[in-house]
Amino acid sequence: MSAQDDNDKKMAAAMGRACVFYNIRKTTRMLTSYYDRVLSPCGLKTTQFSLLMNVLLLESATVSQLARQLGMDRTTLSRNVRLLAQKGLLRLGSGEDRREQRISLTAEGRLAIDQAIPFWQQAQSEVEKQLGQEWVKDFLSSLRRINRTEL
Repeated sequence: MSAQDDNDKKMAAAMGRACVFYNIRKTTRMLTSYYDRVLSPCGLKTTQFSLLMNVLLLESATVSQLARQLGMDRTTLSRNVRLLAQKGLLRLGSGEDRREQRISLTAEGRLAIDQAIPFWQQAQSEVEKQLGQEWVKDFLSSLRRINRTEL
């Protein structure tokens, strides 16, 4: 191995340790996998549960409103909404304008949330147990701060 290769590897390792994006994505994949495993008995993925909870929060929302709330692009969100509508968990209705669809929970969607909440609570409790409640509180505060930036 040349000295240049050795320097390149050292630089890559240092960048990996310092890169906010890399470390958040790595952690997100690990946490998504964990929450998905815990939620699996109720038949929902973490992303689906989050989407349903945000529809519940907003009561009736457009794709644009949900995309802003979730920090997602409209195309990915629309695909996820369609899948949950096909499962009977979301209802798609007409908006004020024909181009706009309103998204709301069905009774089955509300039941799915109610069934998933204890599993989510189990996953959340384990994360807090592993990391400490105060650390989790501070971390969530830091994430909200990032979300308020103009990046």
